[in-house]
Amino acid sequence: MDEQTGHRWQTETATFLETLKPDLIVETGVSEGVSTRLLLDMLDRVGKGRLVSIDPRPVYKTPHPRWTLFELTSHEALVKVFLEYEHFDVFIHDSDHSAECQAFEYHLGFLMTKPGGYIIS
Repeated sequence: MDEQTGHRWQTETATFLETLKPDLIVETGVSEGVSTRLLLDMLDRVGKGRLVSIDPRPVYKTPHPRWTLFELTSHEALVKVFLEYEHFDVFIHDSDHSAECQAFEYHLGFLMTKPGGYIIS
């Protein structure tokens, strides 16, 4: 995916989620924080919600009142996140794209996302 296509995907994801007004979004993968910033801006616009991000080595770390960052792998953090926040409205996989990690995240994401919630990848 090139940078332009990636930014379009990130923008359209945030726009779609704005219509849902989710209480809790969990994302894996922060890196430079493009999606993270778009999601936080969207939550600010709707005036509610929280973003929980998981990334063992994020470049972006700017604090925000609606944001919690777990600097761990998804294998280390997802169960901790579930125990702290319970079910998610939205789960976004955008981290390690190996088959093992994707299978792990999709399996737990499915179990931890509320009925009627969304898994986005």
